[in-house]
This record gives sequence, C-alpha cells and structure tokens, in this order.
Amino acid sequence: MVRDLVKRRLAGGAAIKIKDGFLGGVFNSHRVLSEKAAEQARKGGKRRPDASFARKADDLLAFVEQAYERDPALSPDSTSYNMVVDAYAKVGDPEGAEAVLLRLEKLWRSGNEKVKPDAILYGAVINAWARSGRKEAPKRAEAILQHMEQLNQQGHEDIRPDTISYNAVINAWAKSREKGAAQRAEAILNHMLKLSEGGREGCCPNTRSFATVIDAWARSGDRRAYDNAMRVFQQMQNMKSRGHSEVEPTTPFYNSLMNALAVSDIPDKAPQAYKMLLELENRANSGKVDNLAPT
Repeated sequence: MVRDLVKRRLAGGAAIKIKDGFLGGVFNSHRVLSEKAAEQARKGGKRRPDASFARKADDLLAFVEQAYERDPALSPDSTSYNMVVDAYAKVGDPEGAEAVLLRLEKLWRSGNEKVKPDAILYGAVINAWARSGRKEAPKRAEAILQHMEQLNQQGHEDIRPDTISYNAVINAWAKSREKGAAQRAEAILNHMLKLSEGGREGCCPNTRSFATVIDAWARSGDRRAYDNAMRVFQQMQNMKSRGHSEVEPTTPFYNSLMNALAVSDIPDKAPQAYKMLLELENRANSGKVDNLAPT
C-alpha cells in the first residue's frame, strides 16, 4: 500500500497527496510488532526474536530514501529513522540499528535537515549495542558515544550525550567479560565527573552510574576489586557531601560491594562484610532512604 502510494506520487507529482504522519504511522506499526515479537521470544524462551518486522521497516525506509532522490517532498524524517532503529533494538540487532543511523547521517550531511539526528536516536543505538550481550558491544557503544561527543563539540547541541547515554556504555562494559572492562567503566564515570564538575549540564553521574561501576569491579575477579569498588564508593560519598543528595546507595549497591569483597584477597573479609550489613540495616531503620533493607 505504501509503496504503491509513493510510486503513484512519483508518477503523478504533487497532485498525489500523502498525509503528514502517514509514513510515520506505518513505521511505528512495525516497531510495535517488533516489540511484540521480542516479548513473545522472551516468554517462549527463544534466543532470537522474529526480526522480520524490523527488516520490513528498514526495507520500506530504504525505498522512501530512493524516492526522495527523485522527489524531495518524499523525504523521511528523523522520527521515521528513530522508529526503525528502535525496531532493530527491540529484536536485538544492533548492527541493523547502527546501519540505519549511518544512512541517516549520510542524508543529513547532504543537507537534509528533516533527518537531523538527536541524542535520543544515538542513545537508542548505544542501548541496542549495550543490551545485545555481544563481545564487541562495549567497544561499539563507546565508539558511538565518542562520535556523539565529537558532533556536540562541533556545535550540534541536540547531540549532547547525557547521563543515560553514559550509563548505557558503563553498563555495556560492566556486563562484558573483556579484560579491563571494569577499568573502562570507571574511566567513563570519571569522565562524567570531570564534565559535570566543569559545568556541563545533563551528564552528572547518578546512583546507577556508581552502582554499575562497582558491579563491574565485583564481576572483574580482580584481587583488588574491593579496594577499587570502595574508591568508587568514596567518590559517590564525596559527590553527596557537595550537595548531591539524590545520590544514595541502595541494597543492590551494597550487594555489589560485598561481591567485590568476596573476590578480593584482602584479609578479615568477614568483619568488613558484617560492617556493611550493619550500615545497611541502620540506614534502613533510619527511614531516610528507601529500598535499603538487607536481602
């Protein structure tokens, strides 16, 4: 139906009208179907969801791109690209999501402002990689983050990485089995701290940022994991003392600290673990912080 309408427009010119939002609605339907396919795969225990709806959306987008070359009025917009990227992300295909982003960038650089990307679009591709579990995921996610920073430095304010973007890359490294993953996760956290302390808005680390880096050290198997995790914990405490009251440890936070303690080679682990449990219980009993009861 869509292809026929576009072909008629190409043949008949401006006399053939295409309603605003029509193409977006079609892309959105494919996105929703991809989301349902992913949900069905999870419920059925399937490793890979049906990606056919994402591919159909991409094929249609490519068709519209070709039509645009003949009729500029048929240009797709950034929302259409967002939906196709999200469809690929839903079914766990980060390569597909990134390929769509690259096509958009090419069209944008040719002068088409209707497809100007924003931080949400780049963040969706970062998330697609971060959640994929692929071996190359953290490196690809970080590469896109660095690309965003470069574009932002060139004056594109709509492509400024935010806390969510940085956290997604930190999470990709934390879940990675790559050597040096915890170090990379902490390096990104320190980069966030430096930017935030320098006055950059929207990239201040939150509890999730610190907790994920501590979890990365807990997963690292490093014999100094606990010392490294406590260094990150102290950074969070320092940030809180400077007025960031929203940064608070939670139960999973302390669980990660104890996991880091378990893999470390420091002596007297039991007293350290007991001390953390007491602190967790005292905080919970104080009633000042939610979600802190020991589990």
